[in-house]
Amino acid sequence: MNERTPAQILKKPRLYGVFCYLNPDNVIWKCSGSNLLNLEEKLENLLKPTIESMGFELWGFEYLPAGRHSILRIFVEKSDMGITVDDCAAVSRQVSAIMDVEDPISSAYMLEVSSPGMDRLLFKPEQFKLYLNKPIQVRTAVGVLGRRKFKGPFSVGKRYDDWH
Repeated sequence: MNERTPAQILKKPRLYGVFCYLNPDNVIWKCSGSNLLNLEEKLENLLKPTIESMGFELWGFEYLPAGRHSILRIFVEKSDMGITVDDCAAVSRQVSAIMDVEDPISSAYMLEVSSPGMDRLLFKPEQFKLYLNKPIQVRTAVGVLGRRKFKGPFSVGKRYDDWH
């Protein structure tokens, strides 16, 4: 299997959401936005005010296009306590109504609303800052130096200014 370098991955993004790439020293090299950034910006502008007015924080989006089996996953969090199933259902009803009217995704998709959970994805630079010097696990979509799974304390390399 041909391994692609982080630079090659960044030139041809095939992934959705924000992902981190590792440099040869196994530290964060670059956080790359997706090729669906316009959709993510549109969704955030549409949904964030409603989600925040309900008392939740919009943690992030994950859009997985797969024809009629596409999934739009929205992660919400409550700072003072956890998220319940009823909370997710309430957010889902509100988001669904907005999405039906605004129609930012023209194809069919399934909407999922969830808490970020213990194994949370990190989407925004300020979220990465919360986990500095804490143990993390990173899985890459493609191999980097022959590996796809990395564990260790989260730290930043020389290019920290590129993503904050």
